[in-house]
Parts: sequence; structure tokens; C-alpha cells
Amino acid sequence: MVKGKKELQTFGNTVGARSFPNAAEVKIKDIIGEAIIVKDAAFKEMQYGEVAILLFEYPDNDGAEFSVLVGGEVVRRKVKEAIAKNLLPLTGTIVHDEVYYDIA
Repeated sequence: MVKGKKELQTFGNTVGARSFPNAAEVKIKDIIGEAIIVKDAAFKEMQYGEVAILLFEYPDNDGAEFSVLVGGEVVRRKVKEAIAKNLLPLTGTIVHDEVYYDIA
């Protein structure tokens, strides 16, 4: 450490570690219209509001897990409801109609 400089902290220590560190991250635009199996989710408050980090896999996959960040209110609400009712895992498809994201 350079004398006179404060020790730098990590993102994990200050704003939280990734919710699903062993899952490969994908962008939401890459899974729109694709069937996925949502296995779990975490919710975090970010600069512009709450986001959901979904842990999912593809139905025809070898069990590899992925994560995706979703800010859409409808998706967050539906996933929270599924968690509250202990329904996960659930199969769904994220759709986007130019304004809103949904999961069906």
C-alpha cells in the first residue's frame, strides 16, 4: 500500500457480492422469447430502484445455471409472488413489448 493512501475496498465488501457467483451472467436482451426455468431470485435496491437477479437454467440444458438482472416491475412482482407461494422452480418466457417486460 502506498503511504498516505487509504486502503481500497472491494465491491463485494461495500455494495454486496454477486447473488449467484457460480452462475454465468447473461443480458436480458439475449433471453427474450426463450423458455427458461427460474430456480431462485434475489432482490437488490439499486440506483434507479429495485432489481431482481434471477437464477435460471434452460430446459434442454445440462443443468448449467445462469443469472440475469431484471428491472421490470411486472417480472419482479410475479417472481416475488412465486417465491412467497413456494412455487419455484417454474418455467417461463420473458417477453418485451417495447415498453414493458413480462414473464409468462
